[in-house]
Amino acid sequence: MACLAGALVLSHAGAADAHFRNDSDPFLIGGHVAIGGGASRPYVFGQVGLRLSERHVFVALELSSLMQAGFAADFLVYLVKVRRVQVHLIDPGVGWNAFGYTLSTPDVKRSLDLRLGAGVEVRLRRHASLTVDWKVSLPDPGFVITHYGDYGKTIFLDALKESTLWLGVLFH
Repeated sequence: MACLAGALVLSHAGAADAHFRNDSDPFLIGGHVAIGGGASRPYVFGQVGLRLSERHVFVALELSSLMQAGFAADFLVYLVKVRRVQVHLIDPGVGWNAFGYTLSTPDVKRSLDLRLGAGVEVRLRRHASLTVDWKVSLPDPGFVITHYGDYGKTIFLDALKESTLWLGVLFH
C-alpha cells in the first residue's frame, strides 16, 4: 500500500511538468509564410503555405499559394537534420499559373511549371524556424522542345537566371 501511495505521489508530482505533445506521431503540420524575389525581377513575391512533414523518412509536402502567380505543390527531401538545422535538396514540384503570371520566362505562355529547389531551415524557437529557399520554375520540357526546338535551351537557361530566393518563417 505504501508503494502504491509513493507511486501516486511521484506520478502526480511529475504531471505538473508534463508537456502535452505527441512525440510518437510521425506527422507534423506547419504553416509557412515567405517573401521572395529574383535577380532579374526587382519586385517581391509573396507565399503562404501549409507544410506536411514526416519525422522519420525526412520528406515533406508543401502546398502553397504564390500570391501573384498561382499555386504550387513541392516535395521536400531532407538530406540533413541536425539539432536546429535542416537542409533539403532537389525539391521537385509543380506550379499552376492560375493568375496568368509566371515566375520565369514570361515569353513562354503556359499554365503549369515544373519546379526544383533547395533550402535550409534553422529553428529559432520551439515552434518557429527561419527558412531560406531557392526555387526555379521551368516550363514543361516536352512543350518547349516540340514548340521551340533549338531555342528551348535558351529558354531553360533564362529560367535558371530567373530563379527566386525566398526568406520565410515556418510555424510548427
